[in-house]
Amino acid sequence: VRAAAIDPAAALRDTEEVFCRYETIHEKSMAAQMREAAPRALHSREDITQNYRQRYRNLAANEVRLSRMGPSDRVLFVGSGPLPITAIEYVLQSGCTVTCIDHFEEPVRISTEIIQHLGLAGRFRILQGRGQDFPVAGYGVILVGVLAEPKARILAHVDQSADPGCRLLCRTTTGDRSGGMATPAPILAQTPRRRRAWSCRHVRRVVRLPPPPSANRRIGLYARAL
Repeated sequence: VRAAAIDPAAALRDTEEVFCRYETIHEKSMAAQMREAAPRALHSREDITQNYRQRYRNLAANEVRLSRMGPSDRVLFVGSGPLPITAIEYVLQSGCTVTCIDHFEEPVRISTEIIQHLGLAGRFRILQGRGQDFPVAGYGVILVGVLAEPKARILAHVDQSADPGCRLLCRTTTGDRSGGMATPAPILAQTPRRRRAWSCRHVRRVVRLPPPPSANRRIGLYARAL
């Protein structure tokens, strides 16, 4: 009996779907833990979410430094999911204000509850929207999350609509964890021809940051300064 041929593209799509589901379930679990804990208890080393949040705390610190994020910045987080840890860290570390958008209603509801629970509502807007057509003018920093899709269309939209001087951060994953996820690696790190094809209007530099020492070693960051 001859084995059925495997369609690589279909296999990658299936892998991406599984990865997205796992990440979303995991974030929902962490969000439930945070909602049940008193805000002060979240700073305890015994808190079950502490290790998970520490990974993003360090990653956010890299991004704050790279993008020169400060109190006057309006930050847009595309694909923030049900637990906007990164956005929380941006606010705490830089004093900025953040708009989080997600395509689905449930993550927006859960995120809103978390922000209110932590007493940070005055620094946030959490909206339902699509990254490929959300108004991006007026933001000083834009972060495109790992699970934000369709990434190519989102990046093209940002390229066409963001203000000159806007700093763009685009996260990705590497290694086995990346599965079939569409990443900006081909956009930023391959041939000059491909780089030209995806280049932004006001690109000044392209940087790849290694993961911070205490973070999951497979988390990476690609960033473009517009």
